[in-house]
Order: sequence, then structure tokens, then C-alpha cells
Amino acid sequence: MTTAQIGDSGIVLNGGPDGEGVVWRWLVGSDPWQAPEPRDESGDNSFAHGTWNGTEFYGPRMQDLAVRVQAPSHAALHEAHDRWKAAVGLHDFQLTIAEPHVTRWGLMRRRGSMPWTEDTSGGSGGRAKASTSVSLQGDDPLIYGLEQRTASTGYPSTVGGLSWPAQWPATWDAEVESGLLQLDNAGNEPAEVLWRIDGPVSRPRIIDTITNDWFALDLDLAAGEWVTVDSATRQVLMLGQQGASRRPLWSGKWLTVPKGGRLFAFAGAAGSAPASATASWWPTWI
Repeated sequence: MTTAQIGDSGIVLNGGPDGEGVVWRWLVGSDPWQAPEPRDESGDNSFAHGTWNGTEFYGPRMQDLAVRVQAPSHAALHEAHDRWKAAVGLHDFQLTIAEPHVTRWGLMRRRGSMPWTEDTSGGSGGRAKASTSVSLQGDDPLIYGLEQRTASTGYPSTVGGLSWPAQWPATWDAEVESGLLQLDNAGNEPAEVLWRIDGPVSRPRIIDTITNDWFALDLDLAAGEWVTVDSATRQVLMLGQQGASRRPLWSGKWLTVPKGGRLFAFAGAAGSAPASATASWWPTWI
């Protein structure tokens, strides 16, 4: 059964009785995640037949919830109403929907009214019931996998191995750091990435091994220093601090993880252990 968790309120639609003994039944349709509409950018061709089309982005996500509420008493029903209004507010909250095949979440906020109609003042067995509905808006239309993914690699190097003149039988005990990061994405939209690069490394670079797209930083990081590159917010921050932007030293493309995944390479003008590159991202759907 498909369930929906409303932020950290403790309200789970279709999840059985909550801590107060209230059952929240979601009257879910065939599409638990209603698809957002494209943000249309088009117009008539001035000197040719047809139209030009620049549609590239989606508008906000709209989500409607229709819910039946059953409480153990009339007083509990009124308390449930207060909790419902507090849970679905004007500020973003995390809506987490668990379907039979995958659990995903998106940031939503309330839009419009929230009608609440008591069907009984105290039904059979002393239980009380109500019907309610609400329209939600996600300014970010994307939805994300439940678990954030991470991958790390050191600066490419080979340490140890066979030395000459060799004595036989010889052993090959080299430690190889590939400098490669395999990032997967089970979703159907490119996943934004938070990159972190730790020194010591000079003029670090991250390269998409398929398209050869890249970004580079024209700076030197000493051991213990690090920089973050956020493809979602377009921020480049020294030590992750808002007041320490290194955006003017960045060049290239804001690399993302396409559907299925991609192999990236960590490189630079020079580097050594413990230099590393770390990627953090969420599998992403529309």
C-alpha cells in the first residue's frame, strides 16, 4: 500500500493508527506524484512556418491530498485537526511517499484552503470521523530518493610495488588510487552534485569521462584545506563557509549525474595523499 509521511508531524497517511490513535486514510488516485507541467517557452517563427520552442524547464509541482480521518473520540478528532493544520503549513516540509517499488520525497508547502468536515460527532464505538483535503505546491518540482549517495576517491597515484633489482619469486604489493568516482542515478532526471575537494592538490579538476565536460579551480589547496562546489546552488566555498566564496576561481560546467550514472575522474596539476574528491547526491526524478 502506498503511504505518505507529512514532514516530522507523525502523521502518516495509510500508515495505521498514529501515536494518538488517529487513522489517516489517503484517498490516493493512480498517480501518487502528480507530474508538473512544463514551463512553456515558445512563439511564432517570424520568417518561417510553425513555431520556435525553447521549453527546457518544469514549473512547480502541484499535489492534491484528499484524506479521511478517524479518531478514537470527538476530542481526539479536534486535536487531530490542530495537528493537521500545523503539519501542512506555508513553509516547506518534506512529503515522503513510499510506493511498492520505491520511496521518494519532495519539498512541499500549502496553497489554498484546507476544508475540514466532521462526518460524525461520535460514531459507532465512540469514534469520530472527518474529511479533509489540501493542495500542495513544490517550488522545486523534482523528487528525490530516500537515501543520499556519496562516493570518494584519492588523488590518482601508485604507491609501492616491485622494486629493482627484483628477487624471485616476487610479490606485487602496489597500492593504486584510481582517481575515479562512479556515481549512479536510479532516477530519470540529472542529479545535482555537491563536490568536495580536499588538499594537498594544485589546480584540481573533475572530468566527465564520457562527455569530457569538466570544471577546474585555479587555486592550490594545502593539506587540511578543502573547497565545495555545489552544482545546485552554483556556489564555490572555501571550507564550506558562505563568506569564503571562490566562485571567480571556478571555470567549466556544473557537472551532474545523468540517468543511469556516470564515471568521473579527479585530476590536477599536482597532488598527493591525502588529497581526495568526494561527491554527494540524491537519485532524482521528475
